[in-house]
Amino acid sequence: MFKTLRCFARGHDGKYEAICIDLDISVVAGSIQDVQRCLGEAVEMYVRAALQEEPAVARRLLSRRAPWHVRMGWIWSFALHMLISQPSGHDRTMHAGYEMPCPA
Repeated sequence: MFKTLRCFARGHDGKYEAICIDLDISVVAGSIQDVQRCLGEAVEMYVRAALQEEPAVARRLLSRRAPWHVRMGWIWSFALHMLISQPSGHDRTMHAGYEMPCPA
């Protein structure tokens, strides 16, 4: 069974951070491609480790979410950026929302 995880990435001045709000895992890297790759690797390692646990523990680990205020902050930041971003490309920040498949 595959689960779809909600992820967000943002960058400013060459530093990018990404979070999987459904598992409360975040990473930092030097490019959007690197941060998305690193987040994918971190999620994969976390899921593999969780699945090695007893079923009750695995269920708890795989249903862990970022705190509500963190989730809302990222969603709000992404939505606001989409509403006010400049199409001319003068904005030096970048926000992306994306989904990641997870075999859990």
